[in-house]
Amino acid sequence: MENWADEEIKGKILHKLTRLGKFKHSHTSIDNLPKGFPPEIRRRVKEMAKELKKEGILFSKPTHYGEEVSIDATNKDKIIYYVKELDRKLHTSVWSCSLSIQSTSACYKPHTLVCGGTSCF
Repeated sequence: MENWADEEIKGKILHKLTRLGKFKHSHTSIDNLPKGFPPEIRRRVKEMAKELKKEGILFSKPTHYGEEVSIDATNKDKIIYYVKELDRKLHTSVWSCSLSIQSTSACYKPHTLVCGGTSCF
């Protein structure tokens, strides 16, 4: 059984949502967040998602079929902090390049992560 700190779980949640492009108006079910985590910590994943909502990092959208979540890109510093905590756990660089959250009106997704003009993922 691996030990996961709360910050590492938050980092993996945010990394996953970032990879999937789930910013602002692009949502995913909160039930999808535990997928990819070890079975013994999946309950904690939902607890950490609730904390991320309280911190204002995740948007919540209630629907008739369940809750949907997305990232609030205005909290860039907190997002990067949590992903760096995940980096420390993995002893590798999840984001091996310098990232910035760029807002463009011409882009399909209003907020995209870019690295030197090319997609990091």
